Amino acid sequence: MSGNLLLDGAILSISFFNTIALLWLALTVLLNAQRRPWGVWLIGLGLAAGAFFFVSHGVIASRGLEGDLAARDTWWHLGWAPVTVAPLSWYIAMLWYSGFWEKPAAEGLAAWRGLRRWHSLGLVLAGAGCALVLVLLVRSNPLPNYAGLSELRLLPALSLAGVPLLVWTYAGYMAACILLALDALRRPGPTRRVMGQQARHRARPWLVATSLTLLSVSLLVTWAMLVIVRHVETPGGPPQALALLVARFDLGIAFLLGYAVTLLGQAITSYEVFTGKALPRNVMRRQWYLLLVMGAVFALTLGFAVALRLPSIYTALAGGALAVGLYALLTWRTFVEREALIHRLRPFLSSPRVIERLLHEGAAGSAQRELAEPFRALCQEVLDTRQAYLFAAGPLASFAGEMFIFPPAATALPASTTRELEAQAAGLGSSALYLPLDPLRAAGCEWAIPLWSEGNLAGLLVLGARTNGAPYTQEEFEAARAAAERLLDTRATATMAERLMALQRERLAEVQVIDQRTRQALHDDVLPELHTAILRLSAPAAASPAAAEVVQLLGEAHRRLSQVIREIPVSSMVEVRRLGLFGALRRAAEIELGDSFAGLEWAISAEAEARSRELAPVVIEVLFLAAREAMRNAAHHGRGRDAARPLTLRMTAEAGQGLSLSIADDGVGLEVAAYPPEAGHGLALHSTLLAIVGGTLEVDSSVAGTSVRLHIPR
Repeated sequence: MSGNLLLDGAILSISFFNTIALLWLALTVLLNAQRRPWGVWLIGLGLAAGAFFFVSHGVIASRGLEGDLAARDTWWHLGWAPVTVAPLSWYIAMLWYSGFWEKPAAEGLAAWRGLRRWHSLGLVLAGAGCALVLVLLVRSNPLPNYAGLSELRLLPALSLAGVPLLVWTYAGYMAACILLALDALRRPGPTRRVMGQQARHRARPWLVATSLTLLSVSLLVTWAMLVIVRHVETPGGPPQALALLVARFDLGIAFLLGYAVTLLGQAITSYEVFTGKALPRNVMRRQWYLLLVMGAVFALTLGFAVALRLPSIYTALAGGALAVGLYALLTWRTFVEREALIHRLRPFLSSPRVIERLLHEGAAGSAQRELAEPFRALCQEVLDTRQAYLFAAGPLASFAGEMFIFPPAATALPASTTRELEAQAAGLGSSALYLPLDPLRAAGCEWAIPLWSEGNLAGLLVLGARTNGAPYTQEEFEAARAAAERLLDTRATATMAERLMALQRERLAEVQVIDQRTRQALHDDVLPELHTAILRLSAPAAASPAAAEVVQLLGEAHRRLSQVIREIPVSSMVEVRRLGLFGALRRAAEIELGDSFAGLEWAISAEAEARSRELAPVVIEVLFLAAREAMRNAAHHGRGRDAARPLTLRMTAEAGQGLSLSIADDGVGLEVAAYPPEAGHGLALHSTLLAIVGGTLEVDSSVAGTSVRLHIPR
């Protein structure tokens, strides 16, 4: 050691800190990597080798030129192994990260071939430099053993201008590797990985800063070697002066290496540069910041304890107490972050009170409006985004209602943009968590998160940039996906429940009206007439058994009439049961709507006819009512404002992956038709009923007409 307590304590503290940080980063890369190709193993083992170097450095620095020099000679030579291969390892790691060995798609081959052409030569030169350094270390023996160094004796070695050739060779080799790594980072090759280019772009400043710091280390190492060699060659120099000189250079180099480790750790934890994930994870970044604090405290405590030559029992006790305290701090921070997360997610964990609102009369739409607050909390408190859109896709679109928009005053996404995003998301498949967007083509938005339900695209959450300019994290996208899927599902459930309750209320009202009319007719018409007849026959009934029998028959007729009225079935359902689904639809179209169309065309396949007879009665009833509603809509609205326009209706039925019915007209389409405000409620209710029995209802309209497709899966 140098004899300067402050200098020795700082050297040991930085050495301990670098050991802790490098070992944590090595394990983090190897354990958290999505895949573990050879590049990940190279980086992980390289970081572990760096930790091993600082272990040897700490052992040597703890005694310096004193103590058991024979034991320290082993650490002295072992420590040079990672020092020798570190520049080449860093260059190879940056080549791997830049896509040197990853053949891209056809459109990126030109750029990739340019990278390969230039850095193939660079890789050969760097490998030759590493081999030359190893040869000089082994053959020319320019480094003394530790005992020789303690006596300022350098062994004979090849030299240039009085300086060992190893010094010049290692300096040039290290600088060349770092400069080549910087060039690889400056112009990386294309990648096939989703979001790979964006991830490289975000992490590049940190990796470039790490490389520049390592370049500074190479310059400082070269200067240190030259100064130390000149000092050793000067006769009469005291050993203590050399120890102090070495310690000062050692402190500067260790500090720069610690700074490079911190920069590299920021790239690994904040941008997931080596784990294969395009988005960072908040947990890893927070753990890294906590490790920096804990590692600094631990390193300072143990470093100065060793420098003060405290008894080993005190050092061990201090280390154990410090480890317990730091673990308690970690536990406390975990609970604090958990409470903060629950606070942010509270709007999504609480109930939207859908049932409570649906049970109140006139609450239609209130359950959907209630979901605007959780969406605002998701955008503002969880994601901190400038703008966001949430909309449903596929069969869920007819139930999920209008698009969620944040901020509420923003303009909704155009229909063409939503269709394009749906097509892109469907092409990626359900394994894709996010979809990068071009802000110029997506109304300023940068990301789209596909939402899936049982393998089908259920919607998309489209996000703009964050207000603070920071990138989104993996946890934020996963939380946003789960919350958005829940919002759409809750809104669809609320819409379906509202429609069912509205339908039920309508039917209840109809039943009440029919019941009231029946009761009124029985009470005001039938019962008085029967009562009058009974009164007129009551006197003769006492004298005539025949009259008494008539009175009895009238009473029985009253009871049976009431029973018959209650059991009268709906006439349309009678037709469906008697004629079948398509026969009843044909009869309804010809009798009820025959005068509304210039022509009726039927294309019912035999397979569809057979399939319809296999359906349950309730499914047949739902299909009949929905198809009849579609035919009525075509008859009433297909001509628009031109009552004389000829209109043709075509009914098609096929049996493929189930039973599909298509009711199409050649009318003006939905956008031109003069619909009253209440139009469309019928099909909305029937789409809900179809969803209950497992089917779907889809409407496709254009200027060429409107087509309603009903489908019941197999």
